[in-house]
Amino acid sequence: MKCIITAFPSRNTLQIVKDILLGAGISVNVECQSGAEAMRAAAGYDGGILICSSRLVDILVVDLCNMIPEGFDILVLISEGQGGIEFPDNVFSLGAPINKQHLITSVSMLIKISKRLGKRQKDDTDDTDLDKEIISKAKEILMSKYYFTEKQAHRFIQKRSMDNGTKMVTTARLILEQ
Repeated sequence: MKCIITAFPSRNTLQIVKDILLGAGISVNVECQSGAEAMRAAAGYDGGILICSSRLVDILVVDLCNMIPEGFDILVLISEGQGGIEFPDNVFSLGAPINKQHLITSVSMLIKISKRLGKRQKDDTDDTDLDKEIISKAKEILMSKYYFTEKQAHRFIQKRSMDNGTKMVTTARLILEQ
């Protein structure tokens, strides 16, 4: 079962994020204030999305990322002055203060890609110049529409493909279909 977990040290921030997502029709399954709570919650699910701040009461998100089970995408809200943090490739970030629309579109995109890839079968086509062009266009969409960096966009496509046993071009085509 996929889930959405939010983890912020402030109850106020937890409520703001939950309200934004609920307003867009996205349910939050678990609310946490610590990394330990987030890890316990994640252990009970097959995957999902962890939305959190870069610092929790008991752990930095850089360390938490290495402890969260496979199958979770991590979206970090970075406050001003924390732009120099180096996150692992499977972590996506948005600048804070929270931009409501950026948060909704980012979470929605992670949900849609997860659902669509779960339904696809393995694609056995060879890599061609056309495939590379399709992947490049998909990365451009992720960068412009969802504010990913080029590295994050590439890693997102790559990770989703590996998780679902499909080629990167298959994942890229799904992104282009949106």
